[in-house]
Amino acid sequence: MLNYRFHPLPLGLALLIASVGAIGLSGTLAIGVLQRTREIGVLRAIGASSSAIFKLFMLEGLFHGLMAWLISIPISYFSAEPLSRKLGEIILGIQLDFSFSWLAVWLWLGIVIVLVLLASYLPARHATRIVVRDSLNY
Repeated sequence: MLNYRFHPLPLGLALLIASVGAIGLSGTLAIGVLQRTREIGVLRAIGASSSAIFKLFMLEGLFHGLMAWLISIPISYFSAEPLSRKLGEIILGIQLDFSFSWLAVWLWLGIVIVLVLLASYLPARHATRIVVRDSLNY
């Protein structure tokens, strides 16, 4: 059985940073909806359903989140040990034992997916409400 001891403060800070990233993703997707208003109108004109447009933007958000997660794995793998050693020396005056948690990598995948789905929902929903006539006048 794995016995992990953790302090809630670093986890809270990590969740706060992830939440800020989700807000940034939501803003990016909202700007993408505005920039692609005509494209959405053309899709509507050729028969795309609201659910197809909704899925398009949800999948785009999911792609961004998964790419960020994939890029973060090697960065965290190579930077976590030197960072923890230096922080242990500076804060506690001792050298900390380090082990990389692959369980945490998969846990963060779940957190990223939930945050991405929440962040992508409103821009995707807004994209489904664009009317062909209004989008082509834009």
